[in-house]
Amino acid sequence: MLNKEEDNMNQVNSDSATMDFKNNRFRLFLDFFNNRHQSASNSTSNNEFSSLCESRIDGDTLKIIMSAGFFSGVAVEIDIFKNNFQSFYDINNDNVKSLKYHLSDTNFADELTLRNKFQALTLSERPSFKAGQQLTGYLTFTSPVYFSKETDSPLDSNYVTGKVYFTCKTQ
Repeated sequence: MLNKEEDNMNQVNSDSATMDFKNNRFRLFLDFFNNRHQSASNSTSNNEFSSLCESRIDGDTLKIIMSAGFFSGVAVEIDIFKNNFQSFYDINNDNVKSLKYHLSDTNFADELTLRNKFQALTLSERPSFKAGQQLTGYLTFTSPVYFSKETDSPLDSNYVTGKVYFTCKTQ
């Protein structure tokens, strides 16, 4: 009897996860640049992320939020308003204060939200700004330069280029 109940519970959990992932998912590809050179850590396991995404209306703005990580992580947000958009790249170092926006900043932070310097967005259809719309799209971006310091190493300048494929159902 217990095995039958476990099988039923596993099926319910599997169906729920599949349904959410089917309508709300993204795949993010990143290339990291350190001191103007592509980082040697650019292996497939370090620069590809897939997970659930969220799309919601916030006033007159449609926000699409995609994040991945375990303790530290990365996120991409797209804000769509009227006939324009702005995208952001967020890096989080889980309470390790090793990041800063500008060379002149005196304090390091454990998280930065960077307004992307270059960006291009393609959507499958014009956003309705109403709940229930399934939006599918593709974003390419380049972050501005930011600075990081690893233990016992000099300050590095960094930037990220990325492309993200997504489909999200607006809440």
